[in-house]
Amino acid sequence: SHTSIASTDEETVQQLAMVTGGPHEGANISLVQHAMFAKLGALIETTQRQLFTPSVSNIKAPYKSQVYFHLYMITNHDTFKPDAKQNFDFEKFKAEMNQFKLPRQQFHFVIHKYSMADDHALAVAYANALRSAVVATLKVDGRFVATKRMYLDSQVLEKHLQLLHDHMAGAGPDEQAAIDKRDVAIFLFSMDAPLPVFIDKHYQAKALDDMVIAVQSDEVEWDSHLSCNGKPVVWNLRNPLRPVLAATAQHLAGVVPMHLSMDEGHGKVTQDWLWSVGCSPLSHTATHVANFSQFHVDTAHRNYIAQDLALSLKLANEGVGALQRAATNRDNADAMGAVPNDRLVQMHVAVKLSWKSALLDVRRLDFQSAIPHVHTAVRNARHFRDLAVQTEQLVLLSQCLNPIYNAPFDWGMVLMVAAAVAVVSLYYLLVPVKSKAKIN
Repeated sequence: SHTSIASTDEETVQQLAMVTGGPHEGANISLVQHAMFAKLGALIETTQRQLFTPSVSNIKAPYKSQVYFHLYMITNHDTFKPDAKQNFDFEKFKAEMNQFKLPRQQFHFVIHKYSMADDHALAVAYANALRSAVVATLKVDGRFVATKRMYLDSQVLEKHLQLLHDHMAGAGPDEQAAIDKRDVAIFLFSMDAPLPVFIDKHYQAKALDDMVIAVQSDEVEWDSHLSCNGKPVVWNLRNPLRPVLAATAQHLAGVVPMHLSMDEGHGKVTQDWLWSVGCSPLSHTATHVANFSQFHVDTAHRNYIAQDLALSLKLANEGVGALQRAATNRDNADAMGAVPNDRLVQMHVAVKLSWKSALLDVRRLDFQSAIPHVHTAVRNARHFRDLAVQTEQLVLLSQCLNPIYNAPFDWGMVLMVAAAVAVVSLYYLLVPVKSKAKIN
């Protein structure tokens, strides 16, 4: 038995020799070890940042049980059919976006078709946002080539399109239903022009704060500004399904392309193209099949949880602040009987219980079970905030109607008394004292 233990220890030492080094490796082995450990630590940190806690977009992506996708197809030609399966497969788009749907969610897809010849407002918006620029592109062979690029300014176009979306959406549901409803507007411009049209010089689709803008051109094979393995990445500009899916996922749930991450040390966005792999729409080096993976779905659900937790915490803090401002005194003592103290305590406890349940599910990586809890936390926190604000208003109103004990301090009387004391003091200090002659 001692022999077997000794042999096992020797085998373990031999396996660790790659890390710890051996006596035959010389005195500089410590430098090699430090360099290797530094690279290993950087690799572990990058893997954790990209896989375990991937970065998300700064676009707000709240969880809503009712999500309406409005696809606006705007054309200026009759050259090809924009919504044909080989050009833009709408059924494929719905199938991929439905992967992000949770059991308690409902996704609705609505398509609207417009022609610039019939809608002059759209034509004016398009003309105002159209720009041209000369863009320097690095080719695979190392040459810089200046090419003329037609593009749409997303910031200018967004202002015009928001008015159209509000008009087309019409009168929404009541306020309570609107809280749990979200509209995702996707504007797809199908253009037939001498040059392809892009968004902000380089993009086929882009996610903005309140919409997604995309373009469709007639070019079937277009050498993009990207390359992989010494070959240019070719885009099919007539089929913008991949970029539209990527932009919609970013707008819906904050999922960003896989090569992007946030460098917390420098406080800026970094790019690591080694992670741009796979056939998902978020991989810029793939051009064919577009399928979201479970990794992207989990990232979206994790982002839902983080944003709803932050929102519920904000609402709860607003309620606590309102209660702190509602100071009690003898003026508003009569109104204390109308304050819903039991309901306030009940809502506050309900919020904390929802937080605890959500965090337990997140610890088990069960994001689908955690989302209903955080959604309940937001609803209870909003109710708690509203009750606290009503309590503050009730207390202030009672205090204003009965200003008996809490009357404002009379500074005028204080100043009058102080002035009288000062006058008497000055009189005794300034008026000379008459001395009486002494008579023996």
